[in-house]
Amino acid sequence: MPAPANQIKSEDIDASLSQEFVRNFNHDADRLMEILGLFDVERRHAGRALFMYEVTGELNDEATDESSSGRAYKEGDLVALSNFKVNKVPIGELKAYPYRKQTTYQAILDDGYEAAVIKTDNRLRSQIRSAQIVDFFEFLQKGTGTASASGLQSALAFADATLQDTLEEKHDETDSNILHFVNRMDAAVYLAGAEITMQSLFGMTYLENFMGVSHVFLTNKIPAGKIVVTPADNVRAFTVDFSELARGGLVYQTEARGLIGVAHKGAYDHVSAETNVLVGLQLVPEVLDFIVIATFGKAPDKEGAGESTGGESSGGKDTGDEGAGGGVDTQALGQDANSAPDTPSMEWTKAELTAYCVANDIAIDESMTKAQILDAIAGN
Repeated sequence: MPAPANQIKSEDIDASLSQEFVRNFNHDADRLMEILGLFDVERRHAGRALFMYEVTGELNDEATDESSSGRAYKEGDLVALSNFKVNKVPIGELKAYPYRKQTTYQAILDDGYEAAVIKTDNRLRSQIRSAQIVDFFEFLQKGTGTASASGLQSALAFADATLQDTLEEKHDETDSNILHFVNRMDAAVYLAGAEITMQSLFGMTYLENFMGVSHVFLTNKIPAGKIVVTPADNVRAFTVDFSELARGGLVYQTEARGLIGVAHKGAYDHVSAETNVLVGLQLVPEVLDFIVIATFGKAPDKEGAGESTGGESSGGKDTGDEGAGGGVDTQALGQDANSAPDTPSMEWTKAELTAYCVANDIAIDESMTKAQILDAIAGN
C-alpha cells in the first residue's frame, strides 16, 4: 500500500529543526556583520591557510645617478620605483568546529520535547556563539598597536589617536566605522544613571555612542583595564565549503553563506534525538598594525565589587564603592578628579563627580543625576 499523500515524515521534522537552528544563528550573526560592514563572506577550501597582513615600505622622494622620483624628480630622468611589500603573517588553517548533543528518550518523556530538545538546542547555539567571540578576541590580542592612559575615557581617546596616526604613517585610510571593544565592568561606573540605548549583539552589549566615541562593544572577553580598537574594514569573515562536505556524505542544513551547518536525526542505537552542528564561520582581523590595544587603571574584580553595600566597601575605598556605580577603580577615578577643574560643577563628567565624592567621603547613590550629586557635595 503506497504512503498517504502529504505525509509528514521524521526527516521532514528533523530538517525543519535544523533550518530553525540555522535561522536563529544567522539572525544573531547578521546584525553583528552589518555593523562590521561584512557583506561578503569568503569561502575557503579545507586546508588552506589564513593570513593576517603587514604592509611595509616608503614613498620614494629621492634622486640617484640613475633615477629620481617625487619631489626630487629631475626632468627627463627615469622615474624611480617606490617599493612596498605585503608580509603575510600566518594564523593557521581555516577550520570547522563540530559539536554534537544527544537528548535521551527519557528526558523527552519527562520534560517534553520543547524543553528537552528545543531549549537545549538554544543553549547549545548560545554557547557556540560565545566560543566564536572568544576566538575573535584571541586574534585581536595579536594587534601590535599600543597606547596607555589613566582612565577609560582618556584610553578611548588615545587609542583612537594612535590608530589614526598609524593609518597616516602607513599612508592608509578607512571609510568604515572604528570599533571599540571594552570590558563591561570597566564601563559600568560610567553607565550608572546614564541615558544610553543598548542593544544585545552576538552575546555582547552594543552602544552606538559612549563617552564621545561611537560603535562600542561591551564584553567580558576583553580583560579589565584594556580596550581594543580597530577599523571595521580590518575584519574579514571566512567560512568552509559545505558543498564539498556533502560530497563526502556529510549533509548539513545551511544557507548560501555557509556560516553554520546543522543536522538533526534520531539516534535509535542510543534511543535519543541527536543534534549535530558544524561551525564554519571565522572572524579574522586582517592587518596587525591596525589593531590598537590600550591599557589603563584596572577595575576591581567582581567579588570585590559584589561585596559593596550602602555606599561603603568591605575592602575599603581602594576596592570600589557601590554608591559610585559598583566596580569602581578609585585610583583611576582619583586621577580623573585631579585632572578636573578645582570646583565641582555641571561641566564635570559624572565620573569626575563620583571620583570627587569617593575622595571626600561623600555618600552618593548610583541612580543620582549630576545635579543631585552636586547637591550632595554642596551639603557637605
